[in-house]
Amino acid sequence: MMGSKEALKYLLNIGIEAVIERNALLFSRLVTALAEISFVTVQDRGIQRCNIVTFSLTGHAPEKTKNHFSRSGINIYIMTKGSAIIDFAEKDIEWVVRVSPHYYNTENEIDRFIEVLKTL
Repeated sequence: MMGSKEALKYLLNIGIEAVIERNALLFSRLVTALAEISFVTVQDRGIQRCNIVTFSLTGHAPEKTKNHFSRSGINIYIMTKGSAIIDFAEKDIEWVVRVSPHYYNTENEIDRFIEVLKTL
């Protein structure tokens, strides 16, 4: 409970608008870099998107992908078709990587994530 209280105080101190701007910057940096990788397809749609980014990888397996990032100290979440049957069927995909950069992440962390992804 105390952690939540301190997190809320910190958020209010830096301001919601600052968080929104920071999140937009990190989201844009990540999605732009992902779009430049040939085996990556960003799966998110819509005009207004949150900082949850999902993407599929051509020619890679989910468990191997998760382990690759884990060895580099990066946490990712793998979502399989059972999590979103209609959406995945419509997109003709079996699984996606889900990442959620947030205002406390740095541009260097986004860049490192992309570099690790490129070494898959």
